[in-house]
Amino acid sequence: MAKIPTKNLRIVFLILMVVFLMFLAKKTVKAPQKEVRPKEVKTRVTRPKAKVTRPTKEEKKEEKKPEIPSSLEQLLLGVGEEEKVPVKVYKLSRTDFQDELPIVGTVRSIPEIDLKFEMNGRVAEIRFKEGERVKKGDLIARLEPKDAQLELAWAESKYKAALAEAEAVRKRAESVEKLYEAGAIVEARVEEARAEVKAAEERANVAKQEVESAKSRLEKTNLYAPCNGVMGPKEVDVGEFVTPNDRIGTLFSEENTFVEVGIIEKDIGKVQIGQRVIINVDAYPRTDFYGVVENIFPNLEARTRTLNVRIRLLETKANLLPGMFARTRIIVYTKKNALVVPSTALIVEGRRYFVSVVKDDRARNMEVIPEYITMDYAVISKGLEEGELVIIETPGLKRLKDGTPVEITETQEKLTLGS
Repeated sequence: MAKIPTKNLRIVFLILMVVFLMFLAKKTVKAPQKEVRPKEVKTRVTRPKAKVTRPTKEEKKEEKKPEIPSSLEQLLLGVGEEEKVPVKVYKLSRTDFQDELPIVGTVRSIPEIDLKFEMNGRVAEIRFKEGERVKKGDLIARLEPKDAQLELAWAESKYKAALAEAEAVRKRAESVEKLYEAGAIVEARVEEARAEVKAAEERANVAKQEVESAKSRLEKTNLYAPCNGVMGPKEVDVGEFVTPNDRIGTLFSEENTFVEVGIIEKDIGKVQIGQRVIINVDAYPRTDFYGVVENIFPNLEARTRTLNVRIRLLETKANLLPGMFARTRIIVYTKKNALVVPSTALIVEGRRYFVSVVKDDRARNMEVIPEYITMDYAVISKGLEEGELVIIETPGLKRLKDGTPVEITETQEKLTLGS
């Protein structure tokens, strides 16, 4: 049996409704009732007969004619015309997409080296300023060297005497050897001379070690930078007596500068080791520094309920000082030539996703498979083709049923994606 079009059924239904209303109106028209007069008891009053005017045929027809409701009349006038919904569309095209996770953090340095002297002494000179950049081997501070110099001088003189004594003992032993060869002395005297030489040489070696020790102590009166970095605050002043437990200052290693950030719980799954990071600081507002996620801590901070992440700077001379406030953007997802639609265009039904597109002036709901979804955009991997007109805005953000007639009011050619 042939299927009757929906439009024709609607017209037939409206005509039947009109006929039914006309029938009801005809049934409700009643004949005029006769006037009922009360009976007279005693006297009768003669009254002039009123002239009765009967309605004409035209007036009777007008009385019997039912009125069609205005709303129904409007429906009859609008039969066959469907109202089009104005929509804004985006012409789908491929683009490079990148999703960034913005997080704030602090510039730090590892290790933060405490600079201390290895011996007791009084500070004679401090040769650094807070925030000054130093290189490995630069002199940081110096103790008064007088005592160490005296100790070195005494050790050197002692060593010279030991060398002279060893040389004299060696010559006497040579004389004893010659006498023994001539038969003038016994062999025991030769052995004694040889033992004296050996003892003198050992005393000379000990004196030499004392000289080296004195030189080392003198060298320890100077404090050098163990690596390249930036100097922190100065802890002592010239003239103070210090011990190996007293800190002279702090050196922040330039080779190990990093940014430490805290990730909130809902974003932990987005961050992975090796992801690229863009870093900005207030000191250099027009400069982008680059880093990489190097380390993710195994547990949350009890106080902040965040997960600490270390971002290593790729530039060793980035001019970033420890303690600086840093704004970071971790690149958590990137794709070239992606099909991207606004997230508001997605229609969610359980675990299925749909997108409304315009085809032949009607909305068609197409099932899609999103690969990646953010608060603003969704990357579509399957279900849409380049060039399709995706509905991104309707009056009141109303969802359109499949087949709804639409009228395109604006076509957007490009999405404004975040950098």
